[in-house]
Amino acid sequence: MSTNIVSTGLVGTYGNSILYTLELLAIIQYYSTSKHNYQDSRLLQAMVYFTFVVDTVSTVVDYACVYFVCDQIAIFFILI
Repeated sequence: MSTNIVSTGLVGTYGNSILYTLELLAIIQYYSTSKHNYQDSRLLQAMVYFTFVVDTVSTVVDYACVYFVCDQIAIFFILI
């Protein structure tokens, strides 16, 4: 039962990492083109930045959650 929880969390974290990497590439491409900085509204630029910050926090929390679940399961099996 506990291995199903860990494996599901790990698969979800791997998928999140792939999507986060694609998002990073898209954001780098968006901000590296100088014409976007002048043509796009400040609201759109702020939304791109806000989305990046929220996804970064979410990815870090996902990693921490999987780490702590794996750590607790490892401690449980060591104590048995």
